[in-house]
Amino acid sequence: MTDTEASDSQERSNESRVIPPVTIHIPMPKGAAPPLEVSYGQALDRYEEALTAMLMNRLDAAIPLLQQVAAGPNRELAERARIHLSTCTSRLRHLQAAPPSDSEG
Repeated sequence: MTDTEASDSQERSNESRVIPPVTIHIPMPKGAAPPLEVSYGQALDRYEEALTAMLMNRLDAAIPLLQQVAAGPNRELAERARIHLSTCTSRLRHLQAAPPSDSEG
């Protein structure tokens, strides 16, 4: 085998190793709403607004904002939102379970 034949054989073996791309289509479940197209900036704005509401003890305003961010496409923000959402729901349950304070004194 000559050098040119060997290099031709080498090129043909490299060409056979190329794997064509595969497209996978995953259908949405029936009745499911399409995901909202939210930019990172919009998600970050909602997240910051939710944290501000949490700091002001406005849990009723923070929870829906955190739910929107948690359902968004950005994994890092969604995970942080889920953590704060858990905190909000826990605080809300605690406030609802607490007996009213006796401030007539």
